[in-house]
Amino acid sequence: MSGDLAQLRIMFDGFPGAAFVLSRTAQVLWANAEAHRCYGESDFGPELISRPVAEVLPCELGARITRIVDAGRAVGAGMSQRFRVDLESDEETPPCADVTLWPIAGAQPEQLWALQILETVPRLGKECGAMPGALRCAASGARKDFDLVRDRALERADILRISTENSNVVPWYRFPERGVGRISPHLSTMLGYPADFHIDLPVLNSLIHPEDLSRVAEEFHDLMAGKIDAFCHDLRLKRADGGWTWITSRGRLVDRAEQGLPAMICGSLTDISERKAQEARLAEALAEAEAARAAAQATADTLTTALICGETAVWSVCAALGEAWMPDECYRHMGYEPGDFVPNDAGWRSLLHPDDLPEAIAKMEDLIFDRAPVFTSEHRLRHKDGSYHWYRTVARKIDRSDRGLPFLVSGGFTRIDEAKAIEARLSAALDEAQKLRDRAEERGELLRTSGLCAGVGHFSASPDLDEGWTPDETYRLFDLDPGAFPSTDAGWRSRIHPEDLPGAVVAMERLKAGETDIYNHEHRCLHADGSYHWYRAVARRVDRSDKGLPYLLAGAIISIDQSKENERRLAEEADKAHKARARLDTLADNAPGALFEYRRNADGSIFMPYFSAKFPTMLGVSRAAIERRGETVFQNVPKDTCHELLERIERSRTDGAPFEARFPVDLPDVGRRWLTVSSLPFAQEDGATLWFGTIFDVTEQVRMTQQTEIAAEAVRRAHDRMVTMAENSPGAIFEWQRELDGHFKFNFISAALPGLLGVSREALEADGATVFTHIPADDIPQVKAAVMQSVETLTRFEILHRITHHARGLRWLHVSASPFPQEDGTIIWYGNAMDVTERIEAKRREEQTAEAMHEVHERLASIASIAPVGLYEFRRFPDGSASFPYASPYLEDLLGIEFGLFSQSIAVEDLFANVQFDELPDFLTGQGAGPSNLDLWNQRFRVKHPTRGDIWLANSATSKGQPDGSVVWTGALHDVTADVAREAELRRAHRLAEEMRAENERQALHDGLTGLPNRRSYDNVLAKRISEAAAGGPQECVLIRVDLDHFKHVNDTLGHEAGDMVLQRVADVLRAELRGGDFAARIGGDEFSIILSPGQSGSHAREVVERMQARLSEPLMFEGRQCRFGASFGIAETEDIAGMGTEIQLFADAALYRAKEGGRSRMEFFTPELRQNILFDRKLAGEIQEGLERDEFIPFFQSQVASSDGRLTGVETLLRWRHPERGLLAPDAFMHVAQQLRLVPEIDRVMMEKSGEALAFWRAQGLHVPKISFNVSAGRMHDPDVVRAARAISDGETKVTFELLESILVEEESEVFRFHLDAIRDAGIEIEIDDFGSGHASIIGLMQIAPSALKIDQRIVAPVARDPRSKNLVRAIVEIAETLGIATVAEGVETRAQADILRDLGCDVLQGYLFSMPLSAEDFARFCTLEARRA
Repeated sequence: MSGDLAQLRIMFDGFPGAAFVLSRTAQVLWANAEAHRCYGESDFGPELISRPVAEVLPCELGARITRIVDAGRAVGAGMSQRFRVDLESDEETPPCADVTLWPIAGAQPEQLWALQILETVPRLGKECGAMPGALRCAASGARKDFDLVRDRALERADILRISTENSNVVPWYRFPERGVGRISPHLSTMLGYPADFHIDLPVLNSLIHPEDLSRVAEEFHDLMAGKIDAFCHDLRLKRADGGWTWITSRGRLVDRAEQGLPAMICGSLTDISERKAQEARLAEALAEAEAARAAAQATADTLTTALICGETAVWSVCAALGEAWMPDECYRHMGYEPGDFVPNDAGWRSLLHPDDLPEAIAKMEDLIFDRAPVFTSEHRLRHKDGSYHWYRTVARKIDRSDRGLPFLVSGGFTRIDEAKAIEARLSAALDEAQKLRDRAEERGELLRTSGLCAGVGHFSASPDLDEGWTPDETYRLFDLDPGAFPSTDAGWRSRIHPEDLPGAVVAMERLKAGETDIYNHEHRCLHADGSYHWYRAVARRVDRSDKGLPYLLAGAIISIDQSKENERRLAEEADKAHKARARLDTLADNAPGALFEYRRNADGSIFMPYFSAKFPTMLGVSRAAIERRGETVFQNVPKDTCHELLERIERSRTDGAPFEARFPVDLPDVGRRWLTVSSLPFAQEDGATLWFGTIFDVTEQVRMTQQTEIAAEAVRRAHDRMVTMAENSPGAIFEWQRELDGHFKFNFISAALPGLLGVSREALEADGATVFTHIPADDIPQVKAAVMQSVETLTRFEILHRITHHARGLRWLHVSASPFPQEDGTIIWYGNAMDVTERIEAKRREEQTAEAMHEVHERLASIASIAPVGLYEFRRFPDGSASFPYASPYLEDLLGIEFGLFSQSIAVEDLFANVQFDELPDFLTGQGAGPSNLDLWNQRFRVKHPTRGDIWLANSATSKGQPDGSVVWTGALHDVTADVAREAELRRAHRLAEEMRAENERQALHDGLTGLPNRRSYDNVLAKRISEAAAGGPQECVLIRVDLDHFKHVNDTLGHEAGDMVLQRVADVLRAELRGGDFAARIGGDEFSIILSPGQSGSHAREVVERMQARLSEPLMFEGRQCRFGASFGIAETEDIAGMGTEIQLFADAALYRAKEGGRSRMEFFTPELRQNILFDRKLAGEIQEGLERDEFIPFFQSQVASSDGRLTGVETLLRWRHPERGLLAPDAFMHVAQQLRLVPEIDRVMMEKSGEALAFWRAQGLHVPKISFNVSAGRMHDPDVVRAARAISDGETKVTFELLESILVEEESEVFRFHLDAIRDAGIEIEIDDFGSGHASIIGLMQIAPSALKIDQRIVAPVARDPRSKNLVRAIVEIAETLGIATVAEGVETRAQADILRDLGCDVLQGYLFSMPLSAEDFARFCTLEARRA
């Protein structure tokens, strides 16, 4: 007995009436004892199993149930039916019965029906005869009792169902051996899905939260495998609205071997969302419910632990009985001996601190007099040594009146000295925090004011919310009113100069994307007057996900107009110096420095994975020594410096900060050299740290110029100013007020201002005009004019003037301030003052440095003129133009041009006229070189020298980007003609050998047509993946099988050349869409296999297949005709290829078969369900073989009648398998396996032979059948055995018809197909088109095939009585058929209304359950005889 029947048998145990399980053809598969007792005495004997229900039950009841089951099969689903019928009887009052019939959801592989019949008067058997009066009275009483039992049973069933659904409990079961089961449909309702949304195991897996899926699947598989007996776990299921519902899933394995039944897993799914919500609320309330938690945990174990630890005590008092109790440990924990005091009301009052006693007494009275449910108090108790300690006491009043005892007060107390101390410290900390907060707000106001005066503003923005916030002071920094532009991403971009906007946007997008931690960009911003000013914007990304908010961009914007002006002047004066230093770097072996990778392992050892060629020379250590032991890089560094460097490297490692340093090395040959190093650390997963950096020899820069030092100092000062403005404000800040009478006073000055002005704080505070005390007389008018202009225009003033300082001599001050008018008419300036004497002095030193660098340049030019190589400086501008700012004389000789041409303004192309044409574009565009990483530009090219013939020159140069966007290469050329000749000869020899080896290997492992790897190569790759996984390599593997659809059709219709082109097209698509690590091979005629690279998953496979499907859908033309083909994909994925091995190919093939079976040009993944199906199909394959041997395959026949008069016009032959265990099976249950076993021809042969026998049997019974139809596939039409078998059963009385699916008209258009059609007609066999209306057949196709009839698809016929559109469609089909001279047959006619409408529409023949269900040959003869009698 199958798993479904076994489960139903358990369900029907104890049912008081007759119970049946019916097949989809209304045959009895199982019946209970009551059914055998009541209905076993039929004409067919006591055996009910495998009999049609119409033969078992009374005629009308059996016929009605048969119609219901047949109607359910016709539409693919059934509905529950419940009705009452009168049973046939000779009695005056015939007995009646309540009948319940419903389809069993989830039954596999075909639909089952459950039938219950509860008679109001049970049958006593035929032998009882007529009942006497007394017996009739007893029967009447029995009827009432039986009705009562029935009603109670139905009521209990409804109560159980309603209670489980109202409790949100969903039952489920599964049979592991068959891989089938059922989940109650209430789960769909519970999750908010529609009622027709069916949830089975695969759907349930897709609804499980990803974090819960692996754990749930593991336990379920363990239970399925018998490793555990039960499981219980909480998981989340996805609701229809996208949310998640918490579910408790329980399951238990039920062993039913003793009953001869297969094992079954039963369980339930319970909604625990409310419980989870309560758990969350409970977790939040734990901190506020300390007393309740302590009381809840007052178990015996907790009490014992508390007593031992000496922190918790319990007690009880019954005042009415004068009883009090407390454990001995509780006495000792307060320093007392047991019995030193009585733990009653008086005893406790004697220990309470006098200050705490009144409150404690009042709370205890509230408890005793039921004014409060719980006594909770914090108070001090006196210990034996006289000291007081804090305790928390909790007590309850226990009612014992049910036992005749007075109430009892029981409680416990916990020592909380430490908690009280913490509360005291916390209170003090809160007071201190409030003071610090007030002080911070005061300083924040001062910082905002000083920031405005110093040109510093702040901003914040939320890109996701498109909103932001900017202080009013920041708007005033741009001379704008607050809110003049939105503080959003778009608002800030609108203020940035168009030339600076792209760079600013790129930097900001990198910050948004998390690619950088800080946004730091300099650009120009628009002011209210239309002018642009330079600013540096600094911002960070603030993560607020812990608060459920999107990230925030917050930062500052700093005015750098003065810095930019200084940089411009410095750049102009230092440009020549930079050029001279670049040329000096070229002479130094054409390399500005060295690159390196420094690794410090977790154990402290040092390793240099990479360093460039200059690195060993610069450090004075051999390459071999560095590669052997990384610590040797410090060999020539002075010991004191080495120790400092190692400490700074360690700080860089721990802080993750860049490591930059300048240090000396004592080289053995050249003495002390100065090196500068710059690197960034990157932490590794193994605990090591890697630094990637560069190292330069800066000895000459240190000795010759101070420009680098000056520039660094300027950058440092700019950086310091920025930091200072953000923390304390730069220089000195002040608040300066002008009174109505014109006098000035300082409301606030920072500590640095008196020192800057050379005036004491007291003098400044006494009179604001003392700022002019030490200003030279020549500067005072200028200063006062600036102040008065600010008074009149209320605009910011900025002035540079001198101070004659009494201690520091003549100093330069830069003062800036912004005015704010007050309501009383006064004006207040917030500003700052900075000493810029050093900056002005630095400018003077820069001019001196520029002059010195000019002299150095002259000396370098002299050296370059005699160098043995051609030196040059090549500049390429953003617009593509180029020039040579410098070239040595030897360069002209190497290029074979006249002396002095480089100094003339002629085209660059003319200078390189002798360079071979194919080499010139690469050289002029600098192909292979770029300024991004300062890599060497190494290139060789040919020159046709006027005197030396063809020569080869080698170019070596470094590039640097310039501020204007141009790129400058500084390099050298030298003659390498002899080297090129030798290298060419070696390459030719090596290439020849390599080509021969590669060709031999390619031919052995590749397909000659497509160029893809062949089956041998594929087997090697798969075996290698499996062996690598077994050795500890990557375990996951994804295999994709590809099979072309309609490829044979292409070969048959367009020729093999077209087929070859299709295969090459598929190979091109595979090569284009796969990644570098993926592997694709052609393993057969139109079959391909793809093995994805390790680390890829099923989602990656889906993306690859979707891309290939898109490419393969593009039209492919061959000699003006389109090649119509597609591809099906089967995907198998495993996380353990070593364990699965080559069986993964079988799984991929199974997925591929499902894809082709599902309609082709699809993809399918191998699933656990497919695995179960494979196992089931393997078993089914053996049973089919045995079924053929045991002659279990039989034909069933369904009648076709004329719509006009109902006469029999023919029968359709339908295949059935009388399975010894599963009963009568339709083809859907086994034909897919028969096709794989290539047994369809054998089954067709059996069907036709037995159909011939049936025709002979009917003729012997006097039954004439005008026509017999067989369903034939397109492939079987080409089989001559089918035609011979059909001709053998055909005679003058009965015609043979082949029914072809409408899809054949679309799929088969070849001449071969038409040839076979002609051969079939020549054999006297007619053609009908089955399921017409379900495909896309053309009228031309119908005219070419000229069928004898069109069979209208039952999906069009079914709604014809209620849907006008269906009715019109049938009318149209009939009209088309009449026009073409073709008859029409309507399939699936179930009701008389449908038959009448179809007859009125002109349909010729009707077929359906209204006239006859499919019957065996004997039953069909009997049915026709009965119909003839009725007629």
